[in-house]
Amino acid sequence: MDYLKIFFINTALLITLAYLGNLLYKHTITYAPERIKKISWFALAIFAGWISIVFGYRLG
Repeated sequence: MDYLKIFFINTALLITLAYLGNLLYKHTITYAPERIKKISWFALAIFAGWISIVFGYRLG
């Protein structure tokens, strides 16, 4: 039962972050210069990795 709870929490976080990321991209990053786009994608990759580590499944 605990794994099911973790799964739904992670799924909800994924959907929420994807939606917010889409809004951010649509309204700000599309109008930004190329350098800012590259920096924002780099920061997004670091943030996504951190989120995966913090909220990921703990199987051990």
